[in-house]
Order: sequence, then C-alpha cells, then structure tokens
Amino acid sequence: MHTFFGYLGILCSTWLFLLPGALTGNEKNRGPGTRQEFSFPAMGVEFRVIYYAAPQGVDRIEEQIRQRVNQIEQALSDYRASSEVSLLGQSAPHATPQKTGPDLWKLSCTSRAISRHTDGAFDITVGNLSHLWRMARKRNRLPTPEKIASARERTGYRQLEIHSNQRLRLTEPGMRLDFGGIAKGYAADEVIGLLQQQGIRSALVDAGGDICVSDAPPGRTDWTIRLLQPDGKPGAKAVVELKLANAAVATSGDLNQFLVIDGKRYSHIIDPRTGQATTRISMVTVKAPTATLADAYASAVSVAGVPDGLALVNDLCRTECLVWVRGSERDAPLQRFTSRGWGPSGSDE
Repeated sequence: MHTFFGYLGILCSTWLFLLPGALTGNEKNRGPGTRQEFSFPAMGVEFRVIYYAAPQGVDRIEEQIRQRVNQIEQALSDYRASSEVSLLGQSAPHATPQKTGPDLWKLSCTSRAISRHTDGAFDITVGNLSHLWRMARKRNRLPTPEKIASARERTGYRQLEIHSNQRLRLTEPGMRLDFGGIAKGYAADEVIGLLQQQGIRSALVDAGGDICVSDAPPGRTDWTIRLLQPDGKPGAKAVVELKLANAAVATSGDLNQFLVIDGKRYSHIIDPRTGQATTRISMVTVKAPTATLADAYASAVSVAGVPDGLALVNDLCRTECLVWVRGSERDAPLQRFTSRGWGPSGSDE
C-alpha cells in the first residue's frame, strides 16, 4: 500500500499565459554555459525549453528531449488510439492485472495517491466523463443526466487496481483513464530530469503553461516568470510575477475551454465525484516542488473549491496557490483567495 507522502519523491491543465519576454534569465556567457532555447509541438501544446550549456552536443540533447516527450505521449495520450493508455481501456475489464510501461504505471501510482489525498477531486479514471463533456463543448449542448450517470458508473479511482511489477487492472467494462490533468506536468519534470542527467543544472521547461525550473540562470538567484491573470474586474488582467528555483507552477481555469448554456459557464474541468463540469472557479495557479504536483493540484483545487481546495494545498510542503472565483452575477468582480504562504515569491500586489 502506497501513501501520498510516500510519493512526494516522485511528485516533489491548464491555462497559463506567458507575456512576451516573460521568462527571464542572464544572457551573458557566464557560469556553466550559454543560454540555449528551442521549441517543439507535443501533447497538443508547444513545449519550450531553455537551458544553460556549452554549444557542443546541443543537437543530441534536444533530440533526446523530443524522444522522451514523445515516449510519454505515446504512453499517456487518450487522443491517440494506439497509445498504451488507450489500448488498456479498450481491453477493460481485466480478469488479471495487465503489464504496463514505467510511465503509465508510475503516474498511475502518483495519481492514486493524489486521489486519496483530495478525496477524489483529482481522479484519472474520469476518462468517460471528460470525453462526454468534450463532445458537449463541440455540440454546444449539455450531456443528458442519463449519459452522465452511465459515465459515473465507470469512474472512481478505487476501480483502478495498482499491483506490483508495473501491473494495472481496470475492474469495470469501458473504463477510461485520462491523464490530461497531470501528464504535461509530468513530462516537464522528466525533461528537467533528463537535462540534469546530462549535467545541466540550470533549465526551464514550459509544457504549454506547466512550467518547471531547476537551478537559477548563472548569476541569478531565481527564474522570473510573469503571468497574465485576472485582477478581479470583469475582463481585466494583471501581471503576476513569480520567482522560482527548483520549483514549478501550473494554472487551471475556464478561460480557454468552456461551454455557455443559458448564460451559465461550464468549465472543461470535471468533478469526478458528481460528473458535472465546474462552474464557479475561474482560475487556480499552484506553485509546487514539481510540475506533476502543480498540474494535478491546479485541477484538484478547481474541483474542490474554496475553502476545501485551500486546505488541501495548506496540507502540502512548499505548495501554495492563488484562486480566482467568479461571482453569481454575470458582471460581478472576481473574488481572490490565497493559500497560506502565498507571498513575496508569488506576489501580485
């Protein structure tokens, strides 16, 4: 049996708008090398990697990064019919535990630990519900109560059995796993780990808004990241400046993906416990030791709401969050809430 805090070593979607020049570092030829930067599409987003290293061997390192992210996508993407997680769902229910690759198994273990800690507010077995609401946004109409009830029957982290030797078992027919709330953060962490294996200590990975950094750039104490966020007034935005080193940040919200029916805004974030899309929280930004943790808890807080979501974050080490909540009236200003410790390194004052 694995506990949540037993996975902090592994742990310790997202909307996060980067302003032009938002990722700042020292540009001079100092310390461990010069600034290198490249981007590539993967997992439905643009990955951006900044690191400090000598120019020699850069092409090899960048190709290794692309291959590693593609490997993760092939294991975890529910958009690929041939992915490992898709094939696992197609074969459910399983009479016996099924052998899986290391990424699928490890992230399933981590996800179950988070599910337990959040009382199911985060749950990778939400696949049928997320597919149902994905179709609802395309068709611009709400899913029927009958379809939601049917999808809920195949949802619940306790229906996912995790066994030793990288084996998983889905106990219900038609079960689907959805790693959309954690996979990009995990990929960002893995890229940082790959760079560290190459002796590169100063790096930043932006996985479509899930950002993970290692040591600060040469001559600096941190990475400065500027985010565009609400400032409480309808339609207005403000800059939030974060100072990070060996940490991560992720934001979840309904500013990009949502459905509006009869004036009510339904987010793309689904509550696995009820089958309903969230409607009140506009945006959650989480700072955490890893992007895996930040990514997952940005979604979990969006589902749990205030104050339960803040209590979850306050229960974690080196983890903080900023929450914006939409009022019940259409033109009401957003309300701002923060966890304990949100302060100078994440100031937006």
